Amino acid sequence: MFPTLADDLHRSETDLGASSHASTQIRRTVDFDQLKPTGKPVHYAADGPGAYVAAIAIEGRNGMWLNRDEIRGLIHKLLKYITAYRAWNDHLGTPSDPEHAELDAFTRDIDTQYGGRDSKKPDGTRFISDDDAVTKVELFVKSLEKRYDPSLPGTDQVYQVSSPLYVGCFKNMEDRAITYQPNTGLKMADKLWGLVCCTLAYMDKDPTIVVVPVIRTWRRPDLPLAEVLTTILGSALVAQDGFNAQIPGATLDRSMPSILTAAEQYVLALEPHLKDSLDASSLEMEKRRRYLESMEFVSNFPSAEVENTLGELRGHQQEIYSIDDQYAALIRRIEADTAEMQRQKEAAESYVRLLTAVN
Repeated sequence: MFPTLADDLHRSETDLGASSHASTQIRRTVDFDQLKPTGKPVHYAADGPGAYVAAIAIEGRNGMWLNRDEIRGLIHKLLKYITAYRAWNDHLGTPSDPEHAELDAFTRDIDTQYGGRDSKKPDGTRFISDDDAVTKVELFVKSLEKRYDPSLPGTDQVYQVSSPLYVGCFKNMEDRAITYQPNTGLKMADKLWGLVCCTLAYMDKDPTIVVVPVIRTWRRPDLPLAEVLTTILGSALVAQDGFNAQIPGATLDRSMPSILTAAEQYVLALEPHLKDSLDASSLEMEKRRRYLESMEFVSNFPSAEVENTLGELRGHQQEIYSIDDQYAALIRRIEADTAEMQRQKEAAESYVRLLTAVN
């Protein structure tokens, strides 16, 4: 029996002492679901320990992201930024030709959309400082390329409701959530996140940021596990379809005991989400149990008793076939006799007509 998502959520919510809201995260429609005019899904408050997701929508699109044409444009500029970084490594802040000068001006425009460059390295690119960062951006580009696959339905101008996610965890999610907002200057945000936000602004696609708590925890060991689970559910690794480059699960929860106690009371007593999730998981497990029982019954079919009954039915079937053959033969015989009687009748009528003519 293979574990389902319901199994994973059930284990995470009971064994980890956590509660989650994962449906929009799995679909990666966090921003769309939170910014649409009606029917917004509920979620936990962020004023406590747990794991969260951050998503980028485009301003004025009711939570939707880019279309395929715009994704191609974003890819082009991200790759150009990599080229500019490599050129900077060659000239170290002193462009040697017009092409390098243009690349340097391009990166400065990107880097200053929100905040600015490090004062200690005013001539260096802000969001890429080594080859590891280059690899991270290249992996992100590969994931973006899947989003404009021509075999996908829709046109190149349709805005996508699913966007890449960034997953994080913290002892107070509310404190961390603000760091992803562009108006803070993005100095504390992940570098790839900052690069994408600034590049979108450079493209006149102002980003709207949504940060949503996914799992609330109340035991210290659960915080890194919540980050792992949330990253998996959201496909948030940069090699998949997200922003996360680091393996999740390294963050420790250093919350005070009183904070953890308050978090436990909040999740278990004040909000219905944990019970709702457990009820949904239990229902899903019951459906799977009934399905497996049905499959087991089918796999054992036919039983010995049914096999005996089937044997009797097959015998009756052969008898019916035999009777049917006899009936068909009788029909053929009757048809032949009828034809012979008709022939004799016609011969007799002909003989009578002959006698009448002679007399």
